Amino acid sequence: SLGEYHKAIDYYQQSLQIAKEIGDRNGEGTAIVNWGAVLLKLEKYTESLEYSQLALEIFQQIGVRYGEATTLGNLAQIYQHLGNLDSARQYCDEALTIFTELGVPELKGCQELREKLG
Repeated sequence: SLGEYHKAIDYYQQSLQIAKEIGDRNGEGTAIVNWGAVLLKLEKYTESLEYSQLALEIFQQIGVRYGEATTLGNLAQIYQHLGNLDSARQYCDEALTIFTELGVPELKGCQELREKLG
C-alpha cells in the first residue's frame, strides 16, 4: 500500500542520517539507492533518478560493485519509464557486466529487462 512506501521512505531517511553520522559510506549508498527504488515504485521518476545517480556516485567512489550494479539496474528501469531507451540499454548493459562478474542471482532480472529493451 501507499502507506507502506511512505514508511519505507521514513526508514531510509533515518538510515541515511545514521550512516552519515557514523561515516558509513556504504550505508549511505544503500539507504539512498533503496530510497530511490521506493520512489521508482511510486512512479516519481525524476526524484528516483536524482537519488539513484547520487547512490551510483557513492558506490563508485568506494568501490562497492554490487551496489553499483544494483543502482545501474535501477537507472535502467527509470530511463525505461522515462522513454529514454538508449540510456536504459546502456545502464542495463553496465549492470549486466558487473552482475556477471560477481556471479549473483540478480543477473536474471537484469537479463529480462535487457530483453524487453531490445
